[in-house]
Amino acid sequence: MMGTTRVDQGLTLDLHGGWWMESGAPRRGLHGRRRECGALDQVIAGARTGRSQVLVLRGEPGVGKSALAQYLVRSATGCQVLRAVGVESEMELAFAGLHQLCMPMMGQLDRVPGAQRDALSVAFGLRAESTPNRFLVGLAVLSLLAEVAEEQPLVCVVDDAQWLDRVSARTLRFRHPLVRSAAYRAADPEERREVHRALAEVTDPDADSDRRAWHRAHAAVEPDEVLVGELERSAGRAQTRGGIAAAAAFLRRATELTPDSVRRGTRAAAAAQAAFEAGAPDAALELLAAAELSPSDKVQHARLTRLRAQIVFARRRGGEALPLLLDAADRLARVDDQQAREAYLDAIGAAVFAGRIQERIGVREVAGAARSAPRGPQPPQLTDILLDGLATYLAEGCVEGASPGARKRARRVREAVRGNGPAAEAGTAPRADFTVHKVAAH
Repeated sequence: MMGTTRVDQGLTLDLHGGWWMESGAPRRGLHGRRRECGALDQVIAGARTGRSQVLVLRGEPGVGKSALAQYLVRSATGCQVLRAVGVESEMELAFAGLHQLCMPMMGQLDRVPGAQRDALSVAFGLRAESTPNRFLVGLAVLSLLAEVAEEQPLVCVVDDAQWLDRVSARTLRFRHPLVRSAAYRAADPEERREVHRALAEVTDPDADSDRRAWHRAHAAVEPDEVLVGELERSAGRAQTRGGIAAAAAFLRRATELTPDSVRRGTRAAAAAQAAFEAGAPDAALELLAAAELSPSDKVQHARLTRLRAQIVFARRRGGEALPLLLDAADRLARVDDQQAREAYLDAIGAAVFAGRIQERIGVREVAGAARSAPRGPQPPQLTDILLDGLATYLAEGCVEGASPGARKRARRVREAVRGNGPAAEAGTAPRADFTVHKVAAH
């Protein structure tokens, strides 16, 4: 197994059959292993251009894994090569494999952050203290590798990885994305919390407050309103940067750590909305169910009804969402005029999209219901012009004999969508344009 400090991709080579080493110049390779040598050459070439990879050589004993590792080392001219060999008799010696790998880099130890440096020093017996935090040890190894790789291409070669001590094996393989994910999921909850706690402790609260809040939140076991406040601020910053998925993740954890049931419902609703906007309807539906279990007033209930309808439409694109959207619009009309109008516009879009698939409620019926929406603000916004124009035009049949009023509203819709009218507004034109084109197709 060999790797570098940052992983862009991974590859496994399964070795079969016989081979022999070619005499002469060491760069001439191994007979019968052209494919494997070619893969190793590509890894070295990538390292020289700053592209990092992981390669695993796998095969029966005696098939040639160590010879290929030797070929790799000989090929890595101009690179810093770090090596470790797993020894069966040393499997019970914690950090033995890491010690082999890191000893050539120990001159760089003073460039590693203090807490990491102390943990690695204890692990290697350079300081006599209590058992080191192994996650800080892992961070220290990563920091060392990063420092060395800044100076020249770096190649790490680990032979007989199956004989590495457990702690070293976990620390080294933690860097590969797939293995990192598997290791994280395989760890018990307390181990995961310990990881997050250690990462939170070494994260600068001023330079990276969002990352620190994330790790603190996943190290927590009890509800914590102060920590929830940090997560909400992190979610706000993520949304400002356009990171809707990150905002949804922050809000989800904030929901889980909220002690008060009413606030928990409000935060679950916000998390569900963010997850929906991030294109994750299944996650949004799960969070919405949590929000619906909490106490809510009429306004919140109406908004949750609309969100459920939007999620249903996003998942199925059929007519099932129409009754829900109309119900949500009717509920919102009593408590929130603007959201009611938006819900009616959603219903029109869903009706036009469903077309003949929807047998129970037709486009004209939906448009007729939308004409009862609360009056919009003055001057009207794009969504208001769109709703009024489409509702009138569709309710009157979309035919040549439509009334002058309907035609006038249709013209206002086209002007607003194209940005010519006074109500054109950023952010809503794409949605409006989509709806208008669907109406035209209808």
